[in-house]
Amino acid sequence: MRRRRLAIGVLAGLAAGAFALGAAMGDGRAPEIEVAATLPLPQLAGERIVAGVSGTSVPPRLEAAIHQGRLAGVILFAGNFPSRAAGQRLIARLQAIRRPLALRDPLLIMVDQEGGLVKRVGGAPTASAQEMGERGAAFSREQGRRTAANLHDLGVNVAPEVFIDAINEHKPDIVGFSAFLTTTMPMFKANINALEKAGIRDEVIVMVGGAPVTQEYADAVGADGYSADASSAVKMAKQLIQLRREKVLA
Repeated sequence: MRRRRLAIGVLAGLAAGAFALGAAMGDGRAPEIEVAATLPLPQLAGERIVAGVSGTSVPPRLEAAIHQGRLAGVILFAGNFPSRAAGQRLIARLQAIRRPLALRDPLLIMVDQEGGLVKRVGGAPTASAQEMGERGAAFSREQGRRTAANLHDLGVNVAPEVFIDAINEHKPDIVGFSAFLTTTMPMFKANINALEKAGIRDEVIVMVGGAPVTQEYADAVGADGYSADASSAVKMAKQLIQLRREKVLA
């Protein structure tokens, strides 16, 4: 329970930090009417909240919060997966709950599946972070592909298309990707490829970071910026936005 509250608190803190950074930096353009501007306050606040659930059933209060648009998503933990079939049924029930028309549908479902000590369901990744590091990039990429297929089969709906939809809706200056284990690093390139395929790669600045990420890897996947910590990330973000403005004015 303590770990679940901590995870929810971290997610909420990251969302609040990103919101505050965007508001403080601005972009000098005239304000546009966005979907967020049309939402009532409970739904607007709900788009910054992710909740957990105990067991494999959906409590009435959680169902009501989802139906009313007071939650952005649900994060699942090991206790939600006594079996793979039980996890699939829970995810299907959550995503079957109707949400207000202005909000993303179906509901966003998240789950940790990094391997080693952090693994919620059976299947890929089958190697620990240490083993993937020892066996090299090709092995790690294959583990990443298998993990993505595993979660997609389960019904967890975090895919590159989610980023594309969010970018088209919110028109951000910067899109950030973070990886904490090598299993998730291949998704950097997958997401950037999705941006290119959608024809919007040049419309956003892509920044990457995370414990196993290096400047060399950021360059290899085609990211615009890399930083090793939050403080340098803020400085890098400001510099990249300034460079983009100067390029537009030139």
